[in-house]
This record gives sequence, C-alpha cells and structure tokens, in this order.
Amino acid sequence: MARIRLGSLIQEGGRSGTVVAHRPGGMVDVRFDDVTWIERRPEKNLMRRNPAPDYYDPALEQWRRQVLAIFKSEMKRGSTPEQAKKDAFRIAGGVGHKYGWLKKGTLQPTARGRRGAKQKLKTADARKKRQEWERFLAIGRKSGTYRIVPERHGSETWFIVQPGGKYFKGKGGMRRAKDYVAALIEEQVHGNPRDTRRLSERGAGAYRQLGSLPKTARDLLPDARALGRKRGGLAKKLLAVPPSKKQKFQIQRARLTRQIENVDEDFRALLRKVSYGIGEDERAVRRSLTTLHLEFVAANNKASGQSRLNPRRKRTKDIYKAGETPRFLDARSGSRPPEMAPFLARSREERGKRWTYTFAWEGRSRKIPRILKAANEQEGYGARFRKVRNVTNVVWKEHPYANVGRYGLVQVSKRPSVWRVYDNEKKQTLGGIYSGPTGKRDAEKALARRQARAKKEFVELVGDRITAFSTTSESRARLLQEMLVQENVNFDVKFKWGSIPKRLAPKPKKPKGGDPFAGLLAAVDKRIGEGIF
Repeated sequence: MARIRLGSLIQEGGRSGTVVAHRPGGMVDVRFDDVTWIERRPEKNLMRRNPAPDYYDPALEQWRRQVLAIFKSEMKRGSTPEQAKKDAFRIAGGVGHKYGWLKKGTLQPTARGRRGAKQKLKTADARKKRQEWERFLAIGRKSGTYRIVPERHGSETWFIVQPGGKYFKGKGGMRRAKDYVAALIEEQVHGNPRDTRRLSERGAGAYRQLGSLPKTARDLLPDARALGRKRGGLAKKLLAVPPSKKQKFQIQRARLTRQIENVDEDFRALLRKVSYGIGEDERAVRRSLTTLHLEFVAANNKASGQSRLNPRRKRTKDIYKAGETPRFLDARSGSRPPEMAPFLARSREERGKRWTYTFAWEGRSRKIPRILKAANEQEGYGARFRKVRNVTNVVWKEHPYANVGRYGLVQVSKRPSVWRVYDNEKKQTLGGIYSGPTGKRDAEKALARRQARAKKEFVELVGDRITAFSTTSESRARLLQEMLVQENVNFDVKFKWGSIPKRLAPKPKKPKGGDPFAGLLAAVDKRIGEGIF
C-alpha cells in the first residue's frame, strides 16, 4: 500500500498537522499545528485532511440541480449563505433517495439518476448551472474561492479552474493552473499596480474616469481586462489557422471558436454580476457596463493586434493629409462580406396559407444549435423546427442536360422480363428492379427521372456557412425567441408579433355562367315547397 506523501495535510482526532518524514514499522513523523515539536504517529491512525481531490461527476447533475434549488429557497427564507449551503446538502440527499436518483445511504447515482442527469446536461442553461454550482461550492471554502478540477476530455486531462472555466492541458497543466489561481489571488489581495497607465488599456486619461465608478464595477475591471486579453489572444490564433478544409485545421478552428464563445459568456456573466451588485441605480449601472465593455474591447484589440482606427478611415488617412476629399469612404475594407446577424423571419407562399417561421444564422455556433435542440424537445408547442436544406452559402452552376446520355435501360432477363437503369460512366446498374406487365414502363419513368437531374458544378463559397431552421408553429417560434433572449443571444426579429393577421378564408368562387339568380330562385322554391311561406 502506498504511503502518505511527505507534506500531506493530515488529521488525527481534532488535531491537524503535516507529514514531514517516513519511519519504519508504519510510523511517520508529524508536525502538528498546535505544537512546535515533531511527534511520531502510526500511519494507519492518520486521516488525510483532503482524502479525495476535487472532481466533477456528470452523473450527479440531477442531485446538483436539487441542491441549488433548495439553497435558493433557504436563502429566500432568510438563512445565511453558510447555513443555507449546509441545509441544502442535508435535504437534497433525502430527496434523491426518495425519488430514486441516488442509491440508498450513498451519493451514487442510480440508472434513473444517470438518465435524468444526461437530460439535464443537454439543456441550454447547462453551462450557466455549472457556474452557479461552482460559486455555490465556493461559499465558506477555507482554501479560497477557486479550485482546480481535473476532467477527462477524450484522451486528454484538462485542469479547469472553477469558477470561471479556464482550463489547462498537456504536460504541466496542473502547474500552470496553480500559477493562474495564484495570480488571481494576488490580483485580489494587492489590488492595482502603481503605474496608472497600466490600469486601463485606453491610457491614463481613461483611468482618471474610473474613480467615479461604483466599487462593484471597479473591483471587476481587472477581470474584464483579463477576459479581453484572453479573447484577443484566441482571436489572433484563430486568424493564424489556414483557411483549409483539412480535418486538423477544421478541428483547430472549431476549438478556438468554442473557446472564444466561452470567454464571451464569461464576460456577459461578469456584466450581470455588476448589474445585480449595483442595484436599482440605472444611471450607475449603464455607466459601469459601458466602461467595462470599453475596457474589454480595448484589451481585446490590443492583444489581437487590431488597430483602433476605423479600417476605412485608416485606408484613406494619407488622402486626408494630402488635403483631398476621399471618394471611397463607403467602400468596405477587406475581401470578406459582412457577417449576417442571426434573425427570425416569417413568410408564406400565398394568401390564406399558414405562416412559416425561419431562424437563420451565419458561421459556426455551439450555443444556437443547443438552444434550438432544447426548444424542439419541449412538448405541446406544435410543429418542431426542421432544417432548411436549400439555404446555403455554396454557389453552384447547373448543367440541365448533362445526364441525358449518361443513363440507359438494360434488360437483365427476358423470361421473366426484368429491366434496370444502367450508368454508362460507372459501368453499373442503379436503382430498383422492374418486372411484370408494367416493368418496362416503370423502368422508363425511372430513367426519365435520372436524366432530368441537373448536374451541379461548384463555383465558390460566399461568406461563412449559413444554417436555417423553419417551423409552422407560432408558439414554438415564440418559445425559441424567449430562450434566445434568456441566453443573451443577439438576433434580429424581422416582423412584429402583434401585427400577425388572422387566417383568411378563401374567397368564394363566382359562377362562370348561367343565370345569376338561379340559386336564389331554387332556394325560394324549396322554402315554398316546405310550406314556410
């Protein structure tokens, strides 16, 4: 059995200490905190102060959500955070045993608990709930606000600093994570450096404006700058990845894009924290959020190497110096088209038909597909969103008669008569087998369908990939809008919900000919025959 490491924190009864030496016969030397000398103790009687490292078990997500819900309810009743945390742990275990999420007398999840945890982790607010859990664990923690959680991702082990979610991997990942935590603690303890020009990426003049901000916003300025520098570094790495379709480059772009989205989410969480901390003073909240955003953008631009000047103004700067009026101020710089913001639109083919609600976005995103999936999983909202296949950024050139001579008919056997479609280029038969009295006629129809297909030739890609989903259910479209707003996704709505007209009934058809009073006279004759008049 492996022995306790030197330097490990141990506990014996009510005494705490540190292991300083190994001795024969299962004995160790311990320096206890309450005395100045060293005492020898049996190793089997000692208990590690932190016997298990920090970990995160996804299968316990159902139990964690229950703990958070109980904690919030206890806080509303007026309990202190420490007492509410203790009561939440105490009550949530019994709830998990009652409903079958946990095995009796343990915190091990049952099969039902694992299924529930899997569903919880698929929701759109899973990452937000994870950060709430980490902040909840940090309440009253003696080792500090932050902890390092090793998690397995494929064949790699990531050392994630929580709360926050910054991760380190590879050789020396734990060491770099500890250095990062130490830097965070150093920044919190010692505050800002003496050189005021370093306090703001926008210069010392901008720093002089920071003194009038509320304390909550001033305390989070270093975090906003750190997030901006992190995002700028990731953006610089993303631009350095070649625009190739090779798998390794696609993986690099996807990984960097995911990291940038995580940084943006952390910054939005920081803004929400400032808004909640200041309170109902709208003017102070607005000024604080604007300042934090400016510091974040300035740090991002400086780290990514972007110029602070407008690209169009920078391109025409020399023309201004020469005293000439620039004639190309409305021209966009660069070759890439402008990015299309996500939008929700509605349309219908003709009057009287149902509305079709379409949500589309450009580029790659992990958050939007997750929100769409969560919206589709909700029951009772009508038709679900389905992907629109003909919306793409690929430009094709069609050749409508290219397949006329490519396909033909071949008779496989005469008795019985069996026909099939034959591909002259690939030298193989295609499709089904056509036999019987109508076999040849069916084969000719299949051949005509094959020949009618237009051959497509790739031309170019315009901008980033465009993805679109549509539904005919107004209630599901409204649900998607609410979920996007809840997750702070910026998007445009191309219509007004209040202006939705009622479905119009089709107009009655006019008689093409004959006596226009024939129907009226027939109705009168019928009423007379029934003795109504």
